[in-house]
Amino acid sequence: MDSRRSNKLTFCVGALVALATGTSSWAAELDLANSPVFLTQGVEPNFIMAIDDSGSMDYEVLLPGNDGAAWWRTKNASGSCTAATGGTFVGCISDGTNDLVSAGRLNFNNGGSESATWKKYIHLFPNGTDGLGEDSSRRRLADGTHQYYAIPPIPAYGWARSPEHNAAYFDPTETYDPWVSGAAIRLRTCHRQMPGSILSTAPAQARTS
Repeated sequence: MDSRRSNKLTFCVGALVALATGTSSWAAELDLANSPVFLTQGVEPNFIMAIDDSGSMDYEVLLPGNDGAAWWRTKNASGSCTAATGGTFVGCISDGTNDLVSAGRLNFNNGGSESATWKKYIHLFPNGTDGLGEDSSRRRLADGTHQYYAIPPIPAYGWARSPEHNAAYFDPTETYDPWVSGAAIRLRTCHRQMPGSILSTAPAQARTS
């Protein structure tokens, strides 16, 4: 066998051995770092995924008033809003410091606290607790002394069931895609207490501008 043929055979055998060895190393599991290799000391994760199950998640309104609620001012004065203009959901807003008169606009309640002057309404459907606990599961927050009331489902308060004023309300101009799970929601099935006769009612006295 001449030297050229012998060298060629030696090269082929060597290549096969290298290929077999390399294939074995390529198939091995890689040990990659789970944190930056330049860090000498580990750090705690800085990402938190939280679920809000506070009472406000039970609200059925998202209005321009304090805390997104509808505030009913009784016949008591508040700031520059006189007792004579009370007894309504409108007419008293805030400048960030005091309550101010503003005809036709939804009340704001600068203080933000429920009281004998300010009653807080957060529900649309008056189907809460009956005081005996039998109906408490219908909504999480039962009516209190000055808070958690339902806005009466009458034409005068139809603005509460209009997406123009209540950002949390169903908007017929929007397309609502099914949830990721594919469980589509039928509005009429889920909200049987919805008073259909007042959906389009938004009286001038409750306009926000």
